[in-house]
Amino acid sequence: MPVVLEWKKLSETAERKVAEFVAHPLIEKTPMSKLQLGMVGLGRMGGPIADHVIDAGFTVAAFDVSPDALAARVERGARAATSPADAAQGAQVLCLIVFDETQAAAVLDGPDGA
Repeated sequence: MPVVLEWKKLSETAERKVAEFVAHPLIEKTPMSKLQLGMVGLGRMGGPIADHVIDAGFTVAAFDVSPDALAARVERGARAATSPADAAQGAQVLCLIVFDETQAAAVLDGPDGA
């Protein structure tokens, strides 16, 4: 089961959240080249967070309901996941950057949930 990080406050900057992510004990002990991340939610906040994580060298499987948001992350080097479950497959860390608890529940417990 991966570590699940939920970021849902728009006031939190991408840079600060990535710094918190990198400081997590699991992340500190794992070389970036070997760490597998799943990222679900690539919108107004999730997109920039994903960009920073991809640019930092992490291996990312990304999912979003918006094809354009997903395509932008794939262009940066992420793997396009077909569902939240696909994004979580093999991930040590699953990052949810969604609007509210209802969306988080759908991502984790829905029919294609992680």
